[in-house]
Amino acid sequence: MSFLGTTWADLFTVAGVVISVWTLKVATKAKEAAEAAKAAARRQNLTEDLQDAQSKVEHLGNHLARQNWEVVLLLAQQATTACSQVLRRWGTDTLSRQSRDNILKSQAHVVAISNVAVRAPAVAPTAQDLRRLANTQQRAFQILSGELAESQRKLEGSP
Repeated sequence: MSFLGTTWADLFTVAGVVISVWTLKVATKAKEAAEAAKAAARRQNLTEDLQDAQSKVEHLGNHLARQNWEVVLLLAQQATTACSQVLRRWGTDTLSRQSRDNILKSQAHVVAISNVAVRAPAVAPTAQDLRRLANTQQRAFQILSGELAESQRKLEGSP
């Protein structure tokens, strides 16, 4: 009887250890899955922020072509703010140095457009100025489009 009691106790102890190890493995995998989901959600948020900045720069180009200076100024300010928010929110922990530099370049292009839009009602830009502004807007748009595409690629899990 004593032998059976000791054997059952040993079996329950071994079973308890096996269940504990299994539970630890399941919990570790669940933690890893939760961290991966969190990283994917953050990447999605970054992608949405970049889409917002890109969209503002795109709309800026539409109003620039119509020489609607009040709207150009407003959209330029919004695009500048969107770029600043991406840089501050995502910073060095998510954005590469190249991405940060690209976003800063795009922001500088938009600021240049904003500076002209402020003066435009008083001093109308020349045809050459308008071409330069259109090229500047296009460069800003292309830079943000590239960053957006890169973010979407990472979101989809491509190397």
